[in-house]
Amino acid sequence: MRTSNTSISNRMLSLDVVRGIALCGIAFVNVQQQWILYPNPDAETPAYMWLDLLARQRFFPVFTFLFGIGFCMIMQSARRRGVSEPRVMARRLAPLLLLGIAHQFLHPGEALMFYAEFGFVVLFPLTFVRDTQRRRTTATWLGVILTLAGAPLGGILVIPGLLLLGFAFAEWSLPMRLDQDPTPAAYALIGLLPLTAAMEYLQYSSYGTQQYPFVASVAGLVYAATWAALAVVLVRTPLRPFLGAVFAPLGRMALTNYIVATFVIIGARIALGIPRLPDVVTNDMFLTGFAVMAAMLVVQSLLSTLWLKYFGQGPLEKAWRWLTWNAGGGPKPAAPKPAAPEPATPEPVNAPPAPDASHAATTPEPRNAAPQSAPGRTA
Repeated sequence: MRTSNTSISNRMLSLDVVRGIALCGIAFVNVQQQWILYPNPDAETPAYMWLDLLARQRFFPVFTFLFGIGFCMIMQSARRRGVSEPRVMARRLAPLLLLGIAHQFLHPGEALMFYAEFGFVVLFPLTFVRDTQRRRTTATWLGVILTLAGAPLGGILVIPGLLLLGFAFAEWSLPMRLDQDPTPAAYALIGLLPLTAAMEYLQYSSYGTQQYPFVASVAGLVYAATWAALAVVLVRTPLRPFLGAVFAPLGRMALTNYIVATFVIIGARIALGIPRLPDVVTNDMFLTGFAVMAAMLVVQSLLSTLWLKYFGQGPLEKAWRWLTWNAGGGPKPAAPKPAAPEPATPEPVNAPPAPDASHAATTPEPRNAAPQSAPGRTA
């Protein structure tokens, strides 16, 4: 066994913590979806309502945003290594797509397949944009437009915009800045808290109405931004050791834990004798599912900590990294940027005639003349 070459101090702890918290929130929504717990309108199931108000569409947007950050960091790593950015991005997205397709058979509607598909559509083209400023600006504005367009309906429609916003967030180096100084997150939190309270009230008051899906989707995005900002701020408080010990391991092994959770949810349903399509959905079914998820997350946090201590990366994370950087000999080197042509110097009006070619060819070069340097090449 070997320990990790990357210590936790070299990672951005706030990203791992936020990712771990997002994974926890998603688990409670997934157990309801995979157990197909949809109560009748007249059923007394307050747990379902509170799941809507506190978890559904609250953690999925942040998980998506973080995937966008991760894809950008992979591209930045390719740039530093001098390898082809489009090839690296394709090698990153293709395994995720295959994993997502396979995961769909166990968890229909899961997110990984859509992350890969939309990643090919909106992120892959950005790898061909060499100009950093243009790439940042394009990702930012396109991300804002697509997020606003998808916000009213929510679900997978917010994925393209949030992937782009996460990508732009990393291109502007904001994750590193916030990890070192959370002051901007604190200011954002001050403005987001009253807005979140207002949106929560609107969602609660519109529960069961035709406007509810729209309000819930928009409220979810606001709520997601609020608790993400809160987590970033709390990481710089005395709670940092606790957050790092409990949630960071979950975040560092998020892909593995996300897939494992599906098997736990299916296994728990079978073991508890909950029917695949229950005729009557009771509040106790929700509470049972939530209890299973809480216990699972505690165990996953402990096992993730132990695994990372000896292996440094989760098994799926390590396989994904190998497929990105090492499989088939790895990505090819990037093509050099074309050298910019030198501007033409206008010839003076009264300049003497230039010597002919034969004379120039036989003219000896001075002994102390400096050799001409070749134009520099950039990867």
